[in-house]
Amino acid sequence: MTSPLDDALRADIRRLGQQLGDTLIRQEGRAFYDLVEEVRALAKRIQVDGDRQALLERLAGVDEVTAIRMVRAFSSYFHLANIAEQVHRRGDLTDPATGLAIGAPPETDSTVSADVLAALARHLDVRPVFTAHPTEATRRTVAHKRRQIADLLEARSDPRADDADRARIDRHAAETIDLLWLTDELRRRKPTPVDEAANVLSVLDDLRRDVVPGLLEDWAETLRRAGVEPDPTLRPLRFGTWVGGDRDGNPYVTPAVTRDVLATQRRMALDGAIDGIDVLISELSGSTAVRGCSEELADHLAGEAELRPRVQARFGELDAEEPYRLALTFARDRLERTRDDRRGGYRDVQGLVDDLLVLRRSLMASRGARIARGPLDRYLRTVVAFGFVMATMDIREDASAHHDLLAALYERLPGASFTYQDLDRSDRIALLGDELASGRPLAPPGLQLDERLGTTLELFATIDQQLRRVGTEAIESYIVSMAMDVDDVLAPAVLAMDAGLVSVADGVARIGFVPLFETPDALDRAPDVLDRLLAVPAYRRLVALRGDHQEVMLGYSDSNKIGGTTTSLWGIHRAMRALRDVAADHGVVLTLFHGRGGTTGRGGGPTAEAILAQPAGVQQGSIKITEQG
Repeated sequence: MTSPLDDALRADIRRLGQQLGDTLIRQEGRAFYDLVEEVRALAKRIQVDGDRQALLERLAGVDEVTAIRMVRAFSSYFHLANIAEQVHRRGDLTDPATGLAIGAPPETDSTVSADVLAALARHLDVRPVFTAHPTEATRRTVAHKRRQIADLLEARSDPRADDADRARIDRHAAETIDLLWLTDELRRRKPTPVDEAANVLSVLDDLRRDVVPGLLEDWAETLRRAGVEPDPTLRPLRFGTWVGGDRDGNPYVTPAVTRDVLATQRRMALDGAIDGIDVLISELSGSTAVRGCSEELADHLAGEAELRPRVQARFGELDAEEPYRLALTFARDRLERTRDDRRGGYRDVQGLVDDLLVLRRSLMASRGARIARGPLDRYLRTVVAFGFVMATMDIREDASAHHDLLAALYERLPGASFTYQDLDRSDRIALLGDELASGRPLAPPGLQLDERLGTTLELFATIDQQLRRVGTEAIESYIVSMAMDVDDVLAPAVLAMDAGLVSVADGVARIGFVPLFETPDALDRAPDVLDRLLAVPAYRRLVALRGDHQEVMLGYSDSNKIGGTTTSLWGIHRAMRALRDVAADHGVVLTLFHGRGGTTGRGGGPTAEAILAQPAGVQQGSIKITEQG
């Protein structure tokens, strides 16, 4: 016996399939449609009698062009069926009858105390990282049309919809399916890093507007029901990106591209923050004629009036009795100045958060707790999640690039008594450890290098520039691809000294260095490499300066290709357990960055199940996972 939900899903799939069939007849002709139906019937027969011969003989007579169209037809059907299933699955999860309502309060006999939940909430740090695998990327226009179909299915299931509404929705769905069929799913031109950045920013913008505010509100409400008052300034979710920073194997990702992408991200983030402030200005209309505000807020307004006389002259009298609107108008002016690189803006997102917390404390003290926890906290949580950069950029470069540059720099040192490339790994480790401790610059001003080496050196100066301009959230991690030993991590740390990114003597560690262990052999060696890396005094000092925090990235793609799926996953599992123990021995907090996702060959699969399958003690509240394509 099937449930009403199953019946509704089948009905939607059947209707979408019929609409796709109508599209095939309109666009490709009745003969093509009949061929697709014939092949479908022959394929279904295999499930009954196991005889494949009839299907193989029919397909043998199909020409290449027709075969490609048939593949598109069947893949289009499966995409439509998946869309319907996703829409109905969301309905299942939010249907109180299923007992799976999101944000449901925990059972009263839960053994997890409110204090433990509060501590977990403070340490929670989930970061999906968008990478730029073009072979796995869906064109934005295709993704948009599929989303339109999902929206139409949801609208059709609305109990308030009548026959006329459903007929109109069906027409719109048929139009969209026609457009999907006529849209090329493949890019005919290789996307540039700027194109890839535009794709990622489009996704991030959708997440900021349509997903993250509600998701974080549900998270906060779940904590509140469990007896924990959620702090709106916590950052349980944030985003990362490799687009514009992943130089490994892509010569088109230059330092100039990194600068341009970060500038675009920053502008989008600030535009979104301004849009959100505009919404708050329209909503927070509380008047002192009805309820007073805090003395702290009054002092804040007085200070802002002096610093921003033009805003005061324009809005001070108009909003004189509406202190929250006036304070938000001052904040809006600062955001505009930040976006336009004018004086008087915010240094980073924390400045905006501090200003908003003045309003929040006033509301909480003035019987406005519901307002503070409502529109103000929704905005706070979202702006904290995206900051002023939308997503923190990781820089990734192959280990060999750093060694090639160091070899060139050591050649130019007066009195050099060795050739860097001839040193074995143990000698390199000793040399680079001493170099990191000494703080000696290796690249004199005005040094002339060939384009490849010069670009690698320029990259570190670019990171410094962006951290100064955009803030510390712009770039946090420098990932070293194909890391096989300790010297592969020490090399970029030494190069970063010239740009002022790190200094053991001065107590500076503005970025962290992340070894990426990709192959089965590298995964086997990873615990020993981390152990010896953290035993290098100068490097251990850098880790201490970053809060005793070390990030390690585990590669799924190469280990899958070389060793196979089962061997890869078992090797990664063993590595995680050993890395956990090494970090604990050194008193270091470990974050594992999982380079997984997409196809099975890249370690793809349900993310939630992958997290739950990790060894005990590996996750300490933080996790990074790539979202490929």
